[in-house]
Amino acid sequence: MTKCFRLFAIGILVGCSQTLPAPHSNGDGGGTVDVEVTVDIEVAADVLEIAADVEIAADTAVDPDEGIVWDASSPDAKKLPDAMPLDLSADLLTLDLPPDTVSFDSLVIDTFVPDLPPDSSVVPDAALNPGSLGWTFHTANPVLEPTPLSFDQYGVQEPVVIKMGSIYKMWYAGRDQSKLTRVGYATSPDGITWNHPTSGAVLTLGNQGSFDAKGVSPAEVMYDLGIYKMWYIGESAAGDKRSGYASSHDGISWTRLAGGQSIMSPGAPGAWDESLSLIAAVAKDGTGFSATYFGGNSGGVFGYGWATSNDGVSWTKAAGNPISVVPNHAMPSGVGSLIKTGSTYHHYYSFYSSVVPALAGVYYQSSVDGINWISHPQNPVIATADFAPWTLDRLLGISVIREDSTSLKMWYGGAGLVTTTDSIGLAYNP
Repeated sequence: MTKCFRLFAIGILVGCSQTLPAPHSNGDGGGTVDVEVTVDIEVAADVLEIAADVEIAADTAVDPDEGIVWDASSPDAKKLPDAMPLDLSADLLTLDLPPDTVSFDSLVIDTFVPDLPPDSSVVPDAALNPGSLGWTFHTANPVLEPTPLSFDQYGVQEPVVIKMGSIYKMWYAGRDQSKLTRVGYATSPDGITWNHPTSGAVLTLGNQGSFDAKGVSPAEVMYDLGIYKMWYIGESAAGDKRSGYASSHDGISWTRLAGGQSIMSPGAPGAWDESLSLIAAVAKDGTGFSATYFGGNSGGVFGYGWATSNDGVSWTKAAGNPISVVPNHAMPSGVGSLIKTGSTYHHYYSFYSSVVPALAGVYYQSSVDGINWISHPQNPVIATADFAPWTLDRLLGISVIREDSTSLKMWYGGAGLVTTTDSIGLAYNP
């Protein structure tokens, strides 16, 4: 188990060292792991910036109450607050220091490992398995694979699943040998065995010169007032991406908006979403719709925004956006799901990171107003490394549905180190 913090004073690297003893039990079903990082920082301003480039092995868990405890043992150190929250998804932690603070020489990070049996000296795998957060994987994954000599022969990804009666219906992105994506369709009686009612794509590429001329992939599908409604991501010949909308009476034959125009534009110059605004998940909200969308700008700021619509076509972005910011060294890996139960919104989404693997996986956050969100304290609730071997590389979209008040199902696209093509798997909670 390793954890390393690169410590900066005024943006200058000053040092990082650590000692990491084996996990030990505290006798009450929990345990602690102490990581001591010794530093020598001269502070020349009232603000000390600590960049936390965190490396956490797959067998490490983090308690939401984890904090930094500052050691005042040095004669030159000043005592700071006993504990300050540490967000492991953040790359920069800024602390306001007393004006007369000159330096400090050490800090201790106390990490709580849940479900550790008394008197145990090792962390059991079961305590950190995705099942500890309610998720288990279907034993025969993947459940949907590419079809030879078809439009999706080189990969299936970005699943969007709904359940109508006893039938599961999935729309997904299929990739051909030229790496062009089109929307495919499959049905299943159990969410495991899938059949294709039609042999080809159900939503094909847009006309030459259109915003979706090079690729289309589903972001959300719902059956509303007798009509299937699809929000999708289109890619132009130049590689630019925009959100589109299509409707259908049977889920197979789809009609784009008149003129084939996109439905959400990037923000104004200088805005956090000036370069990109892509609808990632949609929920029915009263008589209208609410959505999360992925945005970003040329300055490297990426995050999720909130938008509402009366008709699903014309969208109004919330003034308080972004609702969450993507951690440094991470990027969203496909679309997610937005579910509303009562007055609560549930947002499931995923990140990919080749720099900090611990950031990669499925995340969850909830809100009662769409603006103020509470992230799960153990995000990611499923680490990418915990998926089946064929998803070790990255996730390619997730789709979560509620079977009933207590159970969930999630289909996910995966690109792996074992297979050469993208496939779709299934997970359960509980």
